[in-house]
Amino acid sequence: MVDNHKKNISWHFIFALIFSVAIMALVFFASPTYAPSGVIGAYSNSDSATGMGTPILDKGTWFMYNEYTGGSVSYDIQAGNPKNGENIIGSYQVTNNGDGTYTATYNVNQGVQVDSGHLAVSSSPNFTAKPGQDANQSFGVPFSDPSGTGTFYVFAHFSVEY
Repeated sequence: MVDNHKKNISWHFIFALIFSVAIMALVFFASPTYAPSGVIGAYSNSDSATGMGTPILDKGTWFMYNEYTGGSVSYDIQAGNPKNGENIIGSYQVTNNGDGTYTATYNVNQGVQVDSGHLAVSSSPNFTAKPGQDANQSFGVPFSDPSGTGTFYVFAHFSVEY
């Protein structure tokens, strides 16, 4: 005897199977990924920050410099590229010490830790946007006005963790 009944897979079954795979893929790719502590890279809580001001270069970096024109001045510290939204994590100050020297200091918000700070001071805004190479001064240490006019440019860079 010949069985004339074909075994067909229901379209409902195929649709349900595809839908289930799609849901599993969505859950897998949309769920947060956690990295072990101490991992540096895409999942770390580290960031780069700079004084909010004028971009050093037109393209290639978002690092900024500030112009100092006298007195005691405070500049906001921006963490991360400002095109991704403003993220002010503190400020740095440049103070005229009254004896021909100036001192730069910084304050960051609670929960922010500064791993390193680089300070560059110049008579012109000729920074390279390379913090370690541009650095020619230190925070908390008095320095002289490079221009001798009371007006100079400052590139402040910070490596921070949250």
